[in-house]
Parts: sequence; C-alpha cells; structure tokens
Amino acid sequence: MSLQSVRDDLAARAPDLDVIVTDASTATVQLAADVHGVAPGQIAKTLCIRASATRKCCW
Repeated sequence: MSLQSVRDDLAARAPDLDVIVTDASTATVQLAADVHGVAPGQIAKTLCIRASATRKCCW
C-alpha cells in the first residue's frame, strides 16, 4: 500500500489516528524504537484492524 492509500483509509476508518513519517529508517523494530525514543516492545510493525465481522485491513 502507498502512504497516501493508508492515510486515506485511516481517515475514513479511524480519523483520530495519525500517520507519522520520518526521514530515518524504521525498517526494523530496533531502528523504529530508536527513531521514536521508545522501547522495542512498544513498536508494532503490522497493524490489523477489524472493520466488520467479515472484513479486516492489514498494513
């Protein structure tokens, strides 16, 4: 998915969530944790949202 398609989908399904874009690499959990100043256990590399009983979206 492109960044814009994720933004569009979140705007429709979860407008209270923000997409954070960084210039630094977040390719691994450790890199993402370092960039955002959090512990590795606070990083989710894949998001799955159940939109209904039969539909689920994953990024």
